[in-house]
Parts: sequence; C-alpha cells; structure tokens
Amino acid sequence: MLQLQWTQNFRECCFPAIIIISTAITFISPVWAESPSNPTQASRLETVVVTGTRLKQVDLEGPLPLVLITRQQIEQSGEISVAALLRDQIDNNLGSYTPTSGTGVMQGAAQVNLRGLGPGRTLVLIDGRRMPNNPANGGASQNINNIPLALVERIEILRGGASAIYGSDAIGGVINIITRKDYNGMQLGGQLDFPDGGVGNAQTASLLGGFSNDKGNLFFSLEHYNKEIIYSRDRDGVRSLTSGNGYPGTINEYDAAGNFLDSRPFSDCPTAGFGSSPEYPNSTVIDDSCRYLLGGETALTAAVKRDSLSVGGNYRLPAGITLFTRATLLSAKTVGHLSPASVDTIIDGVKPGVASGNVGVLIRPDSPFYPEPGDPNYRNPDSTLVLNYRISALGLRDTVVNEQVGQFLLGLSGRLNVAGFNDWEIAASYNNYQQDAFGKNNGLRREFQTAVDGGRFNPFAPDAQAADEFRYTTTNDNRFSSEGIDGKIHLDLKSGDINIPMVYGAEFRHDQLAVIGDAQSAQNVLFSADGSIKGFNPSNVFGYASGTAEGTRSYMAAYTEAATQLFEDKLDLGLALRYDHYNDVGGSFSPKLSLGYRPLKSLLLRTHLSRGFRAPDLGSMYGAPSKGSGAVFDSLGCRDNPANTVACSSNRYAVVMDSNPQLEPEKSKSASAGLVWNATSKLSLTADYYAVTIDNAITQLAPQTVFDNELRCDEQGRQCDARREGYVLRDASKMITFAYLPAINAAIMKTSGLNLGARYNFQTQRFGSYSLGTELARMLSYQRKDSAIAPMLERLDSLNGASEIFPKLRANANLNWAQGRFKSALVLNYIGDVTDCDVPDKIAGKPACKNKFGDYLTADLQLSVNTPWRQNFAMGARNLFNQKPQVSQYLKSSNNPGIFYGLHNSDQRVIYLRMTQDF
Repeated sequence: MLQLQWTQNFRECCFPAIIIISTAITFISPVWAESPSNPTQASRLETVVVTGTRLKQVDLEGPLPLVLITRQQIEQSGEISVAALLRDQIDNNLGSYTPTSGTGVMQGAAQVNLRGLGPGRTLVLIDGRRMPNNPANGGASQNINNIPLALVERIEILRGGASAIYGSDAIGGVINIITRKDYNGMQLGGQLDFPDGGVGNAQTASLLGGFSNDKGNLFFSLEHYNKEIIYSRDRDGVRSLTSGNGYPGTINEYDAAGNFLDSRPFSDCPTAGFGSSPEYPNSTVIDDSCRYLLGGETALTAAVKRDSLSVGGNYRLPAGITLFTRATLLSAKTVGHLSPASVDTIIDGVKPGVASGNVGVLIRPDSPFYPEPGDPNYRNPDSTLVLNYRISALGLRDTVVNEQVGQFLLGLSGRLNVAGFNDWEIAASYNNYQQDAFGKNNGLRREFQTAVDGGRFNPFAPDAQAADEFRYTTTNDNRFSSEGIDGKIHLDLKSGDINIPMVYGAEFRHDQLAVIGDAQSAQNVLFSADGSIKGFNPSNVFGYASGTAEGTRSYMAAYTEAATQLFEDKLDLGLALRYDHYNDVGGSFSPKLSLGYRPLKSLLLRTHLSRGFRAPDLGSMYGAPSKGSGAVFDSLGCRDNPANTVACSSNRYAVVMDSNPQLEPEKSKSASAGLVWNATSKLSLTADYYAVTIDNAITQLAPQTVFDNELRCDEQGRQCDARREGYVLRDASKMITFAYLPAINAAIMKTSGLNLGARYNFQTQRFGSYSLGTELARMLSYQRKDSAIAPMLERLDSLNGASEIFPKLRANANLNWAQGRFKSALVLNYIGDVTDCDVPDKIAGKPACKNKFGDYLTADLQLSVNTPWRQNFAMGARNLFNQKPQVSQYLKSSNNPGIFYGLHNSDQRVIYLRMTQDF
C-alpha cells in the first residue's frame, strides 16, 4: 500500500515536486550523531574541465559542460558495477544495452548511449586512452562491464561531440574512467546484494593497495564479482511470455502443390492451461495453436563471474624523466539459459508468404511417422504436413561466453624547458579482447530432417538419445586487438600579457578484428561476377547463425589545441584541430571552437561549435550476414501483373541483411550554449542547450526501399548496384527468393535538448552538513530518416518497435547528510512517460496513441558509518519502493512483454551491505 501511494503521489505532479519532497527528507535526516561535522564532496553535478581538452592548465568551470562522478558518489550509489552506475545517468537518454540471457556472444555486454545517438557514437576512455572494443558486435563499441569498479577513482562525462580532441566515435559524448593511481596503504572491501524475490544475488570483493617514496609509486587492484542468474519466471511481465512454436506443437497441412490448407494443434497439446499436464507443463492450446511458455524456463539475465587484476606505477628516472606503466587483466564468464530450440528447417515445396508453415519439420505421406487413419492427427493421405514445434528432447540451450581482456600501457614523460616547449609524453599501448562462446543443445537442420525421414527420430514421440544424432554445440572464437603509440608536447607562447598554452600530438594505431564462427552455423551471400546476387547459404543450426568476419585497419592522427584568456581574463577562447586518416575509409578534419565569457566572477557564459566524424566499424564493413523477414509491397511484380493480388498487397518475404566494405565515415555537427552561475557560496546553477546533426549515418537499407529501387532500376534499363541499392533475387518464374539489404550511408539524425542543474550546500552547527543537488535532461527533439527518400520523422515521445523508447525527460535528485562518522544519501531517479505507440501510428493518429507508457521513479537510500578502527560499514536499498518496470500495452502480446530493460532495472529492489577496511 505504501508503494502504491508513493507512486501515485509522484505521478500526479511534475519533477519540481521531487525536489520539494527531497528537501523535506533532508531536514529530517538523523540528528543524534555528536561528532564534528564533515562536509561532503560536491554533488553529482560538479563539473571540471579535464576530459575534453589536452591542455594542462584549465579552470574548474570551462566552455565545455562536463559531469564529474566522484569516488564518494560511486560509493553512495550502492552500485557494484560501472555499467549499473552509468545506466542511471540522465545523459544516457535512451538507456543502456544491459547483459541479457540468450543474446549469444553479447550476453555479457553492457553499453552506454549518450544523447540517444547509439552506443557506437559514445567513446569510452580509461585515463584518456581508448579501452578495447568488443568483438561480439564487430568492434562497434566498448563493453563497460569489463571495467572493475574498485579501480575507478572518478568518472568524467563530457556532454557533446569531441572528435577534434579524441577522433572517431566521440559524436554523442565521451566517458573517461579515471583510475586510482595515487592510493597509499591497503584497503579490503566487499558488498552483498540481495535483489527482490531472493534471485539474482550478487557479491563483490576487492583489495586495493599502493605505496610511494621519493622515486615513485606502485599500486594494484584486485576485484572479484559474481552475480547470479535471474529467470523470467521470477519477474512480472515476462513470466507469461509465450511462443507459437510449442511442444508437442502445431500441425500445418499443405496440398501436393504446396498450398496451405489447415492448421491444428497436436492432439496431445493440453487444453486446460499451462501447468495442467505433467508431460507438457509449458504447453497449452491458445487460439488453435499449441503455444509454449517461454517464461517458465528462459533466463532473463545471465549469470556473471568476473575477476580482474590491475597493476601500475611511476618511476622517476634521471634527467627529470618519469617512466609510467599500467596493466589490467580481466577474466569473465557469463552463462545464459534458453528454452529448447524451435524447429527451423529449410522446407521445399511450400509457397512463401502463406500462413506460418514456412519453417518446421516436414512429414511427407510416405514418412514412417505419418499419422495413420484413426489417429487424431491424421490428415488427407496426399497432404504434406509441416510440424511447428520445439524439440524438448534437446533440453535447455545453454550459452557460455568466456572473455579475457588485457590492457597494457608503457610510457615516458618529462619536461624540456626549451623555446617555450615544456611537458612531453610518449606511450605505447596494446589491448587484446578475446572471446570464446559455446551454445549447447542446439540442433542441426539437415541432420534433423534426415533423421526424421530415415525413421530414426519420431517428432511425435521425441527421444533424447535419438536427438544426439542432430544435437550440436555452436562455437565462436572472437578477437579484437589494438596496438598503438601516441605522443604529445606542450608549448607556452607569450605575447605581452597574453599567455597561449598549446599542445601538439600524434597517434598511430593498428586494429584487427576476427570473428570466427563454426562451419555449421556460418552463412554467406553469393555474388556473381557482375556484382549481382545469385544466392544465399543459410546456417544449418536451428535459430542461430554466425559466420566469419575479419578485417584490419591502420590509423594515424595529428592534432593541435590552443587556449587563451583575453580582456582581463574575462574571455576564454579555445581552438582545436585534428586530422584522422584510416587506410580503408580515408581521412577527415575535425575542428572545434569554444568560448567562455565571465561578465561577473560568479557567472560563466559558454558555447562551443565542433565538427565530428565516425569511421564505420570493422563489423559494419566486413561482418557476416543475417537473415530475417520484412513486410513489403512487390513494386515490380505489381507493375508487371496488376491482377496479382499477392504482388499488389503487403506480404512478408525473406530478407538478408549484410555488411558493406564500401561504407564511408559519418559526419556530424555539434553546438552547445549555456551558463554556470555561482549565485552564492552555497548555491550553484547550470543550464546548457545542445544540438547535434549527423549526416551520412550508417543504416541498414529498408526492405521496401530495396523493392522500390528494383522497379526504378528496371525502368532505367539497368541492374541495381547491390552494395548501394540492394537487390531482389527471384527464381525463373519471377517468385521472390529473398531481398538483399546492405548497410549504407543514408540516414540523417538530428537531436537537441536542454540540461539543467542546481546544487546547494549548507552546514549547521548542531545537525551536520547537507548537500542537495538536482539535474534534468529534457530532449526537445529526436528526428531521424533512414534513406534519401524517406521522411524525417520525429521519434521523441514514442516507442520504436520492441527495443527502444524515446522519453522527453530524465531527471534525478540527490541529498547527502554528514556529521562526524555518520553519513546518509538519498537519490531519486526519474524517467518520464511516452505516448504508447510507434511513430507511424502516432502520425496516423490512431486511438491507441492516447495511452501512455508510464513514467518510472526509483529511490535509493544509504546509511554509513566510519568506525575508529578505519572501517566503513554501509547498508542501503536501491529502488527502495520496488518500482516495477512499466509495460507498453501497445507492444504487449504473447510474444512481447512490452518491457524495456535498457531503461528499467530487472533487479527491482536491492538490499545491500558493504564493508571496507583500511590498513
């Protein structure tokens, strides 16, 4: 009742109410502690100009908006992973991709999505240098799950494009993980997490140490992380998820010509509901189909185990030179569970675009398992049967992903003091991300059908031992490696009273991607000598496909940056220029101009303009194809035969989506304008507006566009360029085999928004010190078009298929109290509601668009104490009132739970205990 009342009250008002209630809670914080007060560090909104510039002398506040998450804030969050910590950041507008069971090699991955522009357009750094890319998605982005939280000193989030500073991928923003390098002493720590329902428990243990003398310092960090699996049956909304491919299944009947006749559930399929039959506990008849309860067996999140070791240090050599080094080794294992595989064989003689009988096991009239007369499953003696079902004899599918990540850095730094040149640095780095994955209890298509035809496997009475003939374990051997060298030198130019600090730098890097799948699950497109498509070799594994993707590239860059202060230090002027060159996609210049003006000592007005780019990732250029389906109108077929009702109506056809070695870099323009006002010594306010435009963005060619291109190419008397316009493959009778959809540079994206923040600190004589902060991200627009002829659609305040929602508002508020040895922290996170429909339906003004996908509010609370024995004990709750994920009624169906775990946490409420001991 308390939870319902809390949720209702907050949904009846706007975000300002959160601030009012937060302030009230602050003033009723504990007052019984009597030790001297100890002011807390700055709140989440404190900004410093560190990330976003290569220059050493910078102001606390500067022209580029930057958010700082301190070590204290990390501890007060109660999170035990970097991925979970960044999920709640308001600039992660559209949410993160989180570890999900059953997503293959990606099941242990987590990504961040600044400005909602996609994980591949957010650059993640460790101490200012790129962390290794994840080979699972073709090296398109980094896996922030592979950052040990115990190693993190602070996190800096640069809001806005920074290609002029860091090169490719920094279109949406930059996240810089600063590690703990100056720690002296030893610290042992651990935390226990207990999520709602007693499932998904997590544990972490860490050991941090370091020492220093007049020659340098040495530090190390050890961390162990373990999180248990969460099953769909343990969470509302997903436990009822079902599939049309059930067990014992549904029988589809076709005549001798391949025409669909009838569809009925297998006679033994229970009719009294799920759980009514001991033999088929996860099956029941729904709408004349034998459906399967996926939520009864499938895991929602993967089990994760991760161990890491990081060592490094600095050593002072003669002549003022310092040797520095860092090495991080990480080993991780994730395990996911899926329900038994669905039958997915290649069926000849069944006409495309009809019913649901295109996949399944074929039972011909001469089959030894064809039902006899009198059998309730008997059909006409000349009919062909296609059985859609799930092979329980194979058992649950287990996906195991093992990862080994190594990051190594060795460099020298020093000072010249010659002709204005001073600090210099040169470093060599090597990163290697190795991934081995195994998919157990999958099935082979051809071998399965052969076993049925040969009478060795009865699909109506499946046997686990007989299933060994086609049982199969898929394998993946993936690797992304990068080796490089970088250097920079600083220069101070002086002209009268004007000082111009500058920096010159250069980088060289060689990247290599290798994604090697097993031969049975590999698939590839067959090209003719003239560039047309002549066929497609599909995977031989039920519901799973991979392939080989290999690519290398060499990269070099040179950059310069300068800044100065004019008009009695009231005007800060910053300039940066960078040239990047890739041996496969060419080069690009990226300029940046930033201005900061201080009309008052307490007021900073700031703006910046920049151009950026993103080189296509190696996976987009050289990755393996994947197969799906799309609903399209056959433009050419309808023109040639207007009386053909199939061609002249929308039907689903097979499509093959592929990479493209002809891709070019994306281009972007970014702008921001804002202010920082230190109104009093206790109150600080910030406001920033941003706008980003991306041209030539990489997207997959849409199915309907490919069919329309086919008609246009035919009218022009030429063959379509498959790599740029797509291709429709037809057989000798002009029947559609599949449509080829390459990745192309055709999309345009535009987004704009507003960030507001406030921080207030005050101290009392009796009741300790307080800090109240709040920040708000309001997206004003999010537009996208996916081809040259497509309209620019506004996606804000809507859903997008089954994977994304586009909320207008994200906000949080945090309150900290400290007195002596005692501290408390309260954090509220808010995600606004959206119109509960997809963009086309919203444009059409359908009645369903009047509904709302509800807003989402969580509260995190923590209490901690420092003992006289250098111990810290903390206890708290994340999502204190157990807010459940919202459900989209528009998307909710038996096949779709309508839940977005990219934004809403599957753990729900988590009670945790933490202890650290300093030595």
